Amino acid sequence: MQQAVSSRGEYAVKRKVSCALAFIAAAGIVACSDNNIYEPESSVPETTAETVTEATTEVQTADPTAEPEHGKLRPIWGNGGITLKMDGEEIQFAELESVPTAEDVSIADYNFDGYEDIFIPDNDVICGMGGDYWLYDPEKNKFELSQELALVDGRGWRMDIYNNDQLCLALYGHYGSTKTYYQWQGSSLVPVRFLDIYFAQDDSMDQLEDAYEYDENGERYMVSRTFINISNGARYKTIDSPRYFRVTDDSVLVMQGREVLQTIEGVRLMGIVEKLEEYKENAEQTPEMREFEVLAPEHYLLTSDFNFDGENDLGIRTDTGLANETLSYDYYVYDPDKKQYVIVEEISGKSHMYDLDSEDKSFWIYDGWGWWTDDEYDDYRYQWQDGKLKPIEWLHTYSSDGKRLCDCYEYDENGNAVFVRTGVVICDNFSEEDEAQ
Repeated sequence: MQQAVSSRGEYAVKRKVSCALAFIAAAGIVACSDNNIYEPESSVPETTAETVTEATTEVQTADPTAEPEHGKLRPIWGNGGITLKMDGEEIQFAELESVPTAEDVSIADYNFDGYEDIFIPDNDVICGMGGDYWLYDPEKNKFELSQELALVDGRGWRMDIYNNDQLCLALYGHYGSTKTYYQWQGSSLVPVRFLDIYFAQDDSMDQLEDAYEYDENGERYMVSRTFINISNGARYKTIDSPRYFRVTDDSVLVMQGREVLQTIEGVRLMGIVEKLEEYKENAEQTPEMREFEVLAPEHYLLTSDFNFDGENDLGIRTDTGLANETLSYDYYVYDPDKKQYVIVEEISGKSHMYDLDSEDKSFWIYDGWGWWTDDEYDDYRYQWQDGKLKPIEWLHTYSSDGKRLCDCYEYDENGNAVFVRTGVVICDNFSEEDEAQ
């Protein structure tokens, strides 16, 4: 009955306690020492500061002119499950392998039909976020397990009600978070809005919020990108209808709204994501592996302004970076005149780009199998000169006679590598001490 958490590895943050739980407490549901919960036969008298010392207090009686409650769910905790009562009538008993506490369930009208429903979490799912939604069917006069609300790998996930007619599914990961907003159309739940929230791939460390809408076929299209200052939470800039990317089986589409601006073909990114998913599924579940996330394909694209012209450029991942595969990219710069991304052959097929310097328009790029862990690897420094990319320096790092050595080269005006010196690497992790002496 119980299933595992999503392979994406999303994790939850501290959730808000449902306001319905306060309603349960106000209804007089009392916990006994044996963990059973009962409803008193009579109302509990209300006391105030003036009456607390009185020996007796007048019992409050129901208002005979008040409208009878409608669509109100009262759960009653018992051994092995929860009894569900609708408008005072006992409907059914939900038998559970593990009975959650009253604070862990959520009660709300999740399908907006005027009757309260219940979300019952699984104890083995992260922070009680995963579980089952039981929706009340007034025609059948019973609660039924909802398959429509099983949105995360076939399981329900704790959601919030938004704007009184939408459900918000929030998922959290190391890279950021997503929020998907759903509406009911008849008996079907359809997405209507999507937010992708993550950190910019540049020195600003801004948080970006990409907002998407869905068309009638369920395809989503970006409508805006908002920049958020993480130091104070200020939303200081929003771009309407920005350029963005969509990954298909064999291409990357450059999009603006619903328009395809460019198709970059021969891309294997979807297959790379499938390999990463297979690796996560089959790998030993160590603590490190449980932290391993497989993201949406678009998050394996690099987007930063590496030619320093004010327009973000593009890196498309070409390998997984797992054992026996390099972590490499094909790099493209955006040409504002052509309104196209143009491949940069000089650096395509190499790995990480780092130390981007906007003052002298240069950067370093790593070329090796791993990431600073290879026995032998190369680093190249490039500089943009008159719109063209020129190599400036080359560092070749390797081991010899028990030492880590680095051959240092500089490039002349004709692009020829000229040997400068060989030095001993003091610190082989690209820190400030990583110099060949």
